[in-house]
Amino acid sequence: MLVGLVLGCNRAPDVTAYRAPKDPPPATQAAMPHDHPPMDSATQPSLPHDHPPIGAAGQPRLPADHPPIGPATRTAPQAGALPPGHPPLPSSRPAAGGQAIRWTLPAGWTEFPAGPMRLANFRLGEGPSALVLTVMELGGGGAASAQGNVNRWEQQLGLAPSDAQQVQRLIVPLTVDGRKGFIVDLSGGQQRMLAALFSQGEQTWSFKVVGPAPAVAAQKDNFQAFLESIRW
Repeated sequence: MLVGLVLGCNRAPDVTAYRAPKDPPPATQAAMPHDHPPMDSATQPSLPHDHPPIGAAGQPRLPADHPPIGPATRTAPQAGALPPGHPPLPSSRPAAGGQAIRWTLPAGWTEFPAGPMRLANFRLGEGPSALVLTVMELGGGGAASAQGNVNRWEQQLGLAPSDAQQVQRLIVPLTVDGRKGFIVDLSGGQQRMLAALFSQGEQTWSFKVVGPAPAVAAQKDNFQAFLESIRW
């Protein structure tokens, strides 16, 4: 009996064991190949050193001299110089009332964007001696007055205004495609001007080039040919 009690006192208490699941290891990025460029979880991966830059919208940036693309940015190409020996090409501009005015540019003439109040601009020749011819569409009535326009052009050259008889001696009548008009050749100091005016009904068109006398003289035949090519 005494032995039983002693043995009972030395018996270890019953212990219940539970197996708790281990915490999952922290998530880590997969190992990259040894030659893969480093990646940042908050940014796009770095591009190779020779990769073209990517724009903010995901589109590659265009080279500095690349024309714009896409329907929202596409613009009509400007007329440029033709290769040597290429025949001149006709061009046109819408006039008042939806009527188009067309012309053929002489060799060496190029068109560039017109500013306010101008129907068209042309560069005559290249380099420092290049001239600019402007085309304007004026209102009717007094806008077609030969004396009024000649006097205005004379003033631009620093000349005294001519009277009615002098104006008639200065102008050379010219009819182009049914429109009556005239050409005038004026000189003042070192400057020279070739100008022309055509009118029909309430519409009047003005053509003018001014510059150093030798450069203007070299374009006189081209100016005449250009006027005669005009069609409305």
